[in-house]
Amino acid sequence: MSLQEIELVAGLGMEAAKSGYPAFEAWVSATFPSAFTFLAWQLYRLFSGDMLLGALKARQRLLAPFTLEYLFARVPPPLPAERRAEVLVTFFPYRQDYAGLLAPVEEELQRRGVRVANLLPPEARDPGLPGVSLSLGSYADMRSYAFARRRWRELSGQVRRFADERSLSAQGRTTLTLLVKNYLWQEAAARAALAAERPRVVLGLHYMTDPGVRGAIDLHRRAGERVPVVLLQHGLFSGDWPTHDFHGADLVMLWGESSRSELARFPDAPHAVVVGNPRLGALEAHAPEPTFTVLYAGTNGDKEEGRKALHMALEALRGLPGVTLRVRPHPKESRATYDEAVEMGLLARDQIDDAADPYDAVRGASVVLGTASTLLPEAVALGVPAVLVADAAGDTWWSPRLLRASTPAQLREVVSGLVRDAAYRAETLGRERAVAEDAFGDPSHAAAAAADAVLELMERR
Repeated sequence: MSLQEIELVAGLGMEAAKSGYPAFEAWVSATFPSAFTFLAWQLYRLFSGDMLLGALKARQRLLAPFTLEYLFARVPPPLPAERRAEVLVTFFPYRQDYAGLLAPVEEELQRRGVRVANLLPPEARDPGLPGVSLSLGSYADMRSYAFARRRWRELSGQVRRFADERSLSAQGRTTLTLLVKNYLWQEAAARAALAAERPRVVLGLHYMTDPGVRGAIDLHRRAGERVPVVLLQHGLFSGDWPTHDFHGADLVMLWGESSRSELARFPDAPHAVVVGNPRLGALEAHAPEPTFTVLYAGTNGDKEEGRKALHMALEALRGLPGVTLRVRPHPKESRATYDEAVEMGLLARDQIDDAADPYDAVRGASVVLGTASTLLPEAVALGVPAVLVADAAGDTWWSPRLLRASTPAQLREVVSGLVRDAAYRAETLGRERAVAEDAFGDPSHAAAAAADAVLELMERR
């Protein structure tokens, strides 16, 4: 974006948010310190009306800055004795199913003699990855506390200014204050971790929902440590979306050429290489046994679209002879839609799949249903046909290329055919395989290709 465009956006004020995320981010970057740029996605959601922290109580507004953090910092958890790492994996956001993406890459790096460690959120359980696990809370000591307090003194005036310019309500101001304090606490602890471990490369997924880690990397670099950041694709995305997830990356490792094409549509796309999907590459060849189980995969997208699709699936498959329907909510998806379906008698609690590995649920099904979930193309890659539910789910490059059912009657007919007619199932899977190939390429050497990319950056440092 040119200087003139930034000046124009900076003058838009209220209109910046209404113009979409890119304009809002440009306005924030031109108007506020870098911490606000790293927080831009969360600030945009706040300004758009999202209740990011849920309902807030009056006592949360009365707490002095970092009161609870001070109590925590007095006795931080101990660190393991052997922990120095050449590659520090920032496991943010923490989701157990993401461990399957990172594990093959870590194993390959360790096979080549590279020391790897995983930096985890304080509340996270050890995911069992090959590298040693380090809790971010272990670095949140009194020095981190003092640093966060100093940073708050620097930024508190900017927080008030942002709230005033956006005319935020009392609830909005409290949320903004807590978001910035959470950011600064995460930034201070992650900064201490980077200073203590001094990795040669940082490997991660994304920092959109954990911007304090990105802020810490920025501070670490300003202190003279030019550590490169490599981010690994964690889900399929579209160039039509408001932004990409790879802000702060020096290199992005993508699953397939389709993702390279989609990423290139963003004006601020970082450098990228295609390595494949390490998780798919680590799986042994397996031909799923046909079953009469159908899996509905939720997504963390449009709530009303997801609700309509779920209800359509439940209505269409109710009473279908011999067919068992399982539903798997997205890990970040609100459970309200599923709770509503239970209360309406459309769904039983024991139909909800909460297993750690979604691939287990996919491989135990004959058909996978959903809207914009990455799990649909992944199902095809695993040999299970996918069906797109409802007309509204056409905002991704892969959606139009999957079998679609727009009404309960169509969905019932399609599912019945896929679970009972082997020829129809094979024909559908044959047509859909092109989507999986475009999405994931040949994942068989993904871990090795990812390790090559990381090591090349490491040697350049």
